[in-house]
Amino acid sequence: MVYEIMSGETIVSVITDATGQQNTMLGIQRDFDLLFTNERIICAITANSGTAALLGGWIGYAISKSGKGKSREKYQSMTIEEIMGTNKKNFAIPYESIKEIRVTQVFGKAGIGIKWTGGSYTGFNFPKAQVDVAKRMVNTYAKDKLKTGWW
Repeated sequence: MVYEIMSGETIVSVITDATGQQNTMLGIQRDFDLLFTNERIICAITANSGTAALLGGWIGYAISKSGKGKSREKYQSMTIEEIMGTNKKNFAIPYESIKEIRVTQVFGKAGIGIKWTGGSYTGFNFPKAQVDVAKRMVNTYAKDKLKTGWW
């Protein structure tokens, strides 16, 4: 999946169904799609399942998760700047701001952890089937910042 943008920025790959957080004091998990462009990683929120679970228990969690597909569909017809402006919780991690990046795989889950200048640490878990996408994107755009092992 490649989207051309007039500015020259292009989405080259996507990791769907990632769960993570960006330096929130409460540590509330959110659901994201990670859009890897040739310049940065766009973290596009698809659901607020952590907040929904806090407020509505399992019912709130289930309702929030059920809306992920609608958010994903909406993003597919937008430009990168429109995606960034759609939700104030969407954020981007420029490759040049990454200090360290790790890709992990444990049992049925995979993860990507990023230390970067815009937020001290950002981590995501996603289905193990997508770990090759993460490794390929890191090797293409941030190989010199790739670390092995645990933090």
